[in-house]
Amino acid sequence: MTRGKKKVYEDAFIIEKLVKGDILKFMKTEENEMAKDILKEREELGSGEKATLRLFFNLKADAIL
Repeated sequence: MTRGKKKVYEDAFIIEKLVKGDILKFMKTEENEMAKDILKEREELGSGEKATLRLFFNLKADAIL
């Protein structure tokens, strides 16, 4: 979020408001073998997308929105 704000990405400011309003929270991701298998062929994805996929598998989530 901090880097996004420095680059004046609009979504970084929206995310900051949502975090401050306790609507969103930051979570650290851990390595996940299922995500690792998917990501090894997806070089076009950024670090945020990769972290989201790892978090999806770590939380055993039903969907990514």
